[in-house]
Amino acid sequence: MKEYFIEDFVSSSKLAVLKDKKIEKLLIEEKNNSQKLKNVYRGKIEKIMPAMKACFVDIGENNPGYLKLEEAEANLIEGDNILVQVIKEEKGDKRVKLSTEISISGRILVYIPSNKKLVFSNQIKSNDEKKRLKKILLNASDGEKGFILRTEAQGCMEDEIRQEVEDLRKKYQEIVQEYQVSFYPKKLYSKEKTILAYIREHLSDEIKNIVYLEGEMDSEIRSTVKSINPLYLEKLDRKNNMDIFEGYGINNELKKYLSRVVRLKSGAYIVLDKTEAMTVIDVNTGSFKGDKSYEDTVFQANMQACDEISRQIITRDISGIIIVDFIDMKTNKNKKRVLQRMSENLSVEGNRSNVHGFTQLGLMEISRMRKENTIDDFYSSYLYEIDKIERKVINSKYHKNLDQVEIEIGESYYNILDKEKSKIKEIEAKYKVKICLIKK
Repeated sequence: MKEYFIEDFVSSSKLAVLKDKKIEKLLIEEKNNSQKLKNVYRGKIEKIMPAMKACFVDIGENNPGYLKLEEAEANLIEGDNILVQVIKEEKGDKRVKLSTEISISGRILVYIPSNKKLVFSNQIKSNDEKKRLKKILLNASDGEKGFILRTEAQGCMEDEIRQEVEDLRKKYQEIVQEYQVSFYPKKLYSKEKTILAYIREHLSDEIKNIVYLEGEMDSEIRSTVKSINPLYLEKLDRKNNMDIFEGYGINNELKKYLSRVVRLKSGAYIVLDKTEAMTVIDVNTGSFKGDKSYEDTVFQANMQACDEISRQIITRDISGIIIVDFIDMKTNKNKKRVLQRMSENLSVEGNRSNVHGFTQLGLMEISRMRKENTIDDFYSSYLYEIDKIERKVINSKYHKNLDQVEIEIGESYYNILDKEKSKIKEIEAKYKVKICLIKK
């Protein structure tokens, strides 16, 4: 059984998915309106770069987006209007990456109007179920194949699939209509809040409960859960006047996903180092001795490390090139078993990760697509500092009954937060306290 824990703070909302008291996934939704992934825009081609077969597109935001031009789009010229969707967030100097292939996600389907092929989630293994779903979908869509059947489609009846087909088509038509009547670059569609979308897509009998704090998200959570199954409202566990992540030990569990060194129960440990180009993960036996031969000890340590590394990759949302330096194994049989274990562990998220195998130097090479910012990005940002202020306010308000809170802040963050007074004011209003920031 899994449990959902939701933390809704002024600067961010978070959803921790726990299985057997361990974090399986952490979603962070920043409230600084900078996230654009899956947004659909009416864009205008600003500059074409023929040598790169790409162009910059004005989407009505601070920075234009980057669009790689396919052969079918080679006749576009500067000034043309274009319907685009963000497929990768901006990071550093890199602009948001755009695509002309629009996709609209539902709970059981993803609608891609320009696609001509029906696609099944990798997690749908049964050929009989695939045949059943294909027949239902084609009937419901009048033969249109531009859909992805998600894992949640398994077991769904025709009326449920038909309703989602209609809903997704309606959303897309509304986007197209708004595009046609608009004159300037603008946002036409924003995806549902990340946390609510995740609940909508994954809530099932497997989820024991959803623990959250009474507040702004209350009605949204109830509405989302009710739309999936009214009986699931019994899973809601609303709390008052407490720090959800602190009270349920989630912050403590999070520490190993923010630490450079992660120790395993056996005594072995892994070290994660992130550079601009890649993430390097080193496996060490540490105090793990094993009870058989040296080769078997190394193999067991590597297998344990495999499980932890895959959890770290998924939970931290590590992307790009990942190099894993396992402890040297002498037999090809053991190497293949470690490779297979890593591939199986990462396959739970579909095709997002690709385990390429061992290099000539004995290093495992993995590549993983980036979708959103990693938890490391958030926990090293000023938004996390605002979260820490709110956490201290909760403790002072509900455990010490204080109406005025003094909080010491390092000089670098103090100067930033001094410019973000609106967030501090929001916290003051939310908890009816006075906050005094003191420069260390």
